[in-house]
Amino acid sequence: MKPTFAAIVSSMLMIACASCRDVPRPAPSPSEKPASVGSATSAKKETSPSASTSSMAAIGEPASSAAKAGLDHAPFRELPTLPNKALASDWANGEPRILKDVTPGKSGELFSFRWDDATTALTLIKSADLGHTWTIVAGSPTNPCTIDCLSFPRKLAAIAQDSTGRVHAIGSGAGTAAAAYLRLELAYQGPSISGFSLATPKPLALPDHKRVGLELRADLKLVKDEKGHETLAYMVNMATVNQLPLVDIHVYMGKATSLTPTSASDLVGLGGEVGDTQVFDSCTYGAHCVGSMDFSNHAHTSLFAQNGSTGDLWLFQGPIDADFGSAGSPASNLLYAIRLRRSPTGWSRASESTFGHAAQGIQSQLLSVASAASRVYVMFLDPVKGMQFGSMSSDGTFTEAAVPSPAAEPERNGWGVFQVSPDGDALWAIWNTLDRTGKKPMAAEGYWNGKQWTLFADPGASDSMGMGGSAGWADGVAAISFTGAIQPQTYLQPRAAAIHGR
Repeated sequence: MKPTFAAIVSSMLMIACASCRDVPRPAPSPSEKPASVGSATSAKKETSPSASTSSMAAIGEPASSAAKAGLDHAPFRELPTLPNKALASDWANGEPRILKDVTPGKSGELFSFRWDDATTALTLIKSADLGHTWTIVAGSPTNPCTIDCLSFPRKLAAIAQDSTGRVHAIGSGAGTAAAAYLRLELAYQGPSISGFSLATPKPLALPDHKRVGLELRADLKLVKDEKGHETLAYMVNMATVNQLPLVDIHVYMGKATSLTPTSASDLVGLGGEVGDTQVFDSCTYGAHCVGSMDFSNHAHTSLFAQNGSTGDLWLFQGPIDADFGSAGSPASNLLYAIRLRRSPTGWSRASESTFGHAAQGIQSQLLSVASAASRVYVMFLDPVKGMQFGSMSSDGTFTEAAVPSPAAEPERNGWGVFQVSPDGDALWAIWNTLDRTGKKPMAAEGYWNGKQWTLFADPGASDSMGMGGSAGWADGVAAISFTGAIQPQTYLQPRAAAIHGR
């Protein structure tokens, strides 16, 4: 039998990239205990090199003080599964995978989607206590809404929820199938989520996306147009199909003409044009379309956020911890910030800048992005300075260390997600990192109150295989992380954590 394209690519990656994150690494030995970044009983005090002593009198504080301040955190726990079934999720890289229900009049539960790895039936999971416990919610009896019926086997990349409660998603079929949009409706029993159903007649193929390459990288956000109307915007990061190795990145963005698109023609470019808008092409940067894997949507991703005051969108493109952050060519080691300026017709590409670098053979790594009233924030790992929270101002000025680092250890690889308060004065973050050898795992939940960090060391530190974030939560963040057995394109044993409050 002739091997499929997906099988060829998978085999090639296993050969050419034996150290890729797609291949599970040996677990640390029992003697290799996770490094502590905080304590539930007595927090560690540190001084950040990027902040004055006065602004960082204590990087952490006792949990009792945190509790009095209204902070609540739920460490990583494995999500529930069904008897004799494995509920799976796809690899995540900072995309929104958990939502805090914003449906008016409801209880504001956290929820996400997984699927039965054998039958591909889509399953909703929820937490009524903001991340401490999770339960399984089946689909409605009349519309179980399986991945098969959506033609999205094992690839649900990003989810979002508008202010009325409609749930929007981007996914794709296996291998090189087209990326597509679908909409789901939640069902309720009183104020609580009790089920869901498919609201679109069928998945709507995104413009021009007849290919997504080995892996689907996508983002989906509710943003405001120039008139202040809620608008659904999307991004897809994809590689050229049938070209081996996968060595290029094309990032496309678009929007929906309404919050209830029913046909492919309702999905247009950022400026309203037919099709979509290309906002990044790695082929611009020298010979990055042939001969190397410096740029690929296996080892890079893209995420975007909106500046609340200008309405501009900022797309960030850069490396991720797919191959342990191994440095490539100078152009591929950088993080790119692309400004999409808002206008009466939508958004258009305006400028591009770069930050980040490589050191000691490790790249800077893009983790997560978030919006605030007058800035857009980006979370990334710097090979020398450790975890960083940078900010992009309304005029395009980038501040690399807008918030002192809570984890300044150099040469770390990993994943993280965060949320910033609308005024930019507070920040909630969750991360899981390892040293460059794949050992000394460190996981934590943290809260920045504008003056100091409160950190909670997480005993669930491990070799995480990706992390997705949350949306719809103004004063907190939730994360879904992946460990354990891996099958092609399917990540089992996901865990979730959360932190919120002040």
